[in-house]
Amino acid sequence: MIGGATVLDVLLVLALIGYAIDHYRRGLVAGALSLAGFLAGGALGLWLLPGLLESWSATAYSSLRQGLVLIVGVLGLAAIGQALGAHAGWRLRSLLRVPQLQKADSVLGAVAGVVVAAILAWFVAGSVQGALPAGASEAVAQSRVLQGVDRAMPAQADRFFAGVRQAVDDRGMPDLYAGPIAPVDPPGTGVVRGRGVARAADSIVKVTGVADSCGLAQEGSGWVAAPHRVVTNAHVIAGVEHPRVQVGGTGRSYPATPVAFSQERDIAVLAVPDLDAPALPAGAELTRGDAAVVAGFPQNGPYRLDPARVNSRLHALGTDIYGQPAPPRAIYAITGRVQPGNSGGPLLSASGQVVGTVFAKSARGAPTGYVLTLDESRPVVAQATHATAAVPTGSCVD
Repeated sequence: MIGGATVLDVLLVLALIGYAIDHYRRGLVAGALSLAGFLAGGALGLWLLPGLLESWSATAYSSLRQGLVLIVGVLGLAAIGQALGAHAGWRLRSLLRVPQLQKADSVLGAVAGVVVAAILAWFVAGSVQGALPAGASEAVAQSRVLQGVDRAMPAQADRFFAGVRQAVDDRGMPDLYAGPIAPVDPPGTGVVRGRGVARAADSIVKVTGVADSCGLAQEGSGWVAAPHRVVTNAHVIAGVEHPRVQVGGTGRSYPATPVAFSQERDIAVLAVPDLDAPALPAGAELTRGDAAVVAGFPQNGPYRLDPARVNSRLHALGTDIYGQPAPPRAIYAITGRVQPGNSGGPLLSASGQVVGTVFAKSARGAPTGYVLTLDESRPVVAQATHATAAVPTGSCVD
């Protein structure tokens, strides 16, 4: 951090200066045609490549590999279009014989180059943020330059770029991000004092167990999704054969049986026959800026409620609990305190309804957590509603 600016900010500023110099030399006409060629090439790639990839879907191409091929192909065609546009622009610029016109063309070209580069950086950073490692993702979120661009973008631009992302997703490209990156207002503490939030405590449990294969004691949180069924994270019970749950983290400890375990989604379901606790009601999907509550047992401590606010809902590429590539997952990025021990606990709406399952936190920087949406966990939970047979829980997580 340099005077409040991140290393990413320094690199972005240097890149923008480079763009200004380059486009001063190119001029507005050449720069505009270069950009037009870039966009035309990219559009051609988006129109042509998804159909080709679909015809290859029966081959060894995984969905992740297809996405990477699509990204490289689109950028490659965009670069070809940019080169052709730049060449045409240089030829047109050579026709400007009046020095004053050449000077004006250069100055306007520099300004336009900086503006376009800043917008492209904002769009690309937002599009890949969900696929980045936690530290890099946090650096993007903290960038003063990207935040400034986001504040300057009109609502119409937000909708346009969201439409571009949706169009790409409809053609088979994984949707890495569902909205522009931008900070949200700090969550207010009053949300944790609602009556519905207080009632939810009867349906939130501490989950504990020992992974015998590696001798690790593990703990996390969970929530009651149906009679005698508790949802938690797969990484909370990874390698644990005989987990136990406690309502409110105190009192009687109930034996539980893992009846569903998805290492890709990081969701598990426990059958707890002796547990007599009400199921949490499901809430509606949250949107950016909505208040929420992180409920659980951080650091294996007592039950705790922390205010949160939704930053965005996104489809994020990442890895499973063992670090292997996993399909995109629908998640919320939230601003709020999330700590070890909150894993598997619910994200509550302001009225106390469950809207997702906490599964990760940012490695450093601003307090940021990640929450699996109900839609993401629903297939796993549904298959476990009446299941009674124990399922393997894999090996413990390092």
